[in-house]
Amino acid sequence: MSKQESQRLLDLLKESFRNTLDYELGLLPGSRSQPGPLKMPALSYLPGHTSSLRSSHNDDGSSRPKGSIHATDQHLHDILTSPFFNPSQISSTSTGPATNPWDTHKVLFEKAVSRGLMTLDRAHGFLLVVRGAVKQSSFISLSEGLKTTGAGTLVLRWLRDSGQLRTLSFLQNRRFTVTLVQFLVAEGKDNVVLEWLRRSTEPSVAELQGFEASTGCHTSVLLNALVGSKFGQVELEGAYDVFLKAEDMLKHEGSWNKEVGGKAWITLAQETTMNSWKHSLPPVQLFEPFVAAGDELRPPTTLRAHIDLYHPTKPSSDLAMSLLSDEKNWIPRVKAPSSVDQFMRRIVWLGIDTVQHLMKVDRMGEATQLLTLLNKYYNWCANPHGQLAGA
Repeated sequence: MSKQESQRLLDLLKESFRNTLDYELGLLPGSRSQPGPLKMPALSYLPGHTSSLRSSHNDDGSSRPKGSIHATDQHLHDILTSPFFNPSQISSTSTGPATNPWDTHKVLFEKAVSRGLMTLDRAHGFLLVVRGAVKQSSFISLSEGLKTTGAGTLVLRWLRDSGQLRTLSFLQNRRFTVTLVQFLVAEGKDNVVLEWLRRSTEPSVAELQGFEASTGCHTSVLLNALVGSKFGQVELEGAYDVFLKAEDMLKHEGSWNKEVGGKAWITLAQETTMNSWKHSLPPVQLFEPFVAAGDELRPPTTLRAHIDLYHPTKPSSDLAMSLLSDEKNWIPRVKAPSSVDQFMRRIVWLGIDTVQHLMKVDRMGEATQLLTLLNKYYNWCANPHGQLAGA
């Protein structure tokens, strides 16, 4: 760094520390205590005392106090120990042999941070490499392996130290965001991502990034990544639960709409229906509010009818039969090949599951009629020209 750049960085650090100190001591609007006689606490950031410290900055990037009298000390401690500010503070894994294949990558990550070389694309590459190493390991599930690495927490700390959590600027890099959310969910940091969801709808954050018109899009990507990261090998309860938490929170903020929640609803509904062989059905108390949310978000008609077939206690084919009994509804209304393929996959899957339901409840005549339509339009699916039979 040049002399001018070094001075600017020093001024920035001094201003940040002064603002945090004033906030903790009640000298700024919105601080947790009223101004009064100042009593400086004994500094406790020396080695041997740091275990009792709690940061004045939350992992989500917000600055709300966590209630510890040592919060100001921790702010200084974070600066002194972060590789972003102090190149000598590199992970202890660098002093000994790597015990896991991702330890070496973590050391390289911290060295890059300490030298000011880290970017979102490089951080994304780091996460992909770690994830690849986990996939080749012996963990029972990918989630368990990602949790062990701690790579998400490492990247989260870099985002905080570099100031990107304050503005949520990293949300504009969708691939990075989706991958990071997968790590954070595995590491038990759902609440961090939920707080990002809330803050991503704030006008102040949108104005900082200049994406007022697309704020819903960023929130949608974040919510979809959060829900998708909660898909377990068998259970879907976590995905349903976090979706409903996000819905409740964003409704309270006045930010819930189809643009924000529609994609995540479709993702979870498709996982429930088209990948039903992987999962058990969620509890009624989660399933029914989720379906009610779909009624507000107006998802594709075929998917809305499909989800009713998977009610945990009262599966219903009423919507499916209302849709499939009219042959016009088997014809896609759009001509784009990808959209046509997606539509037909939904129709075929809906038809197959409806036939199975009808046979279970001994409605064989309706099942036979539906099988005739399935056979007719299944042949269309195999037609390389993409034309409906007889159209």
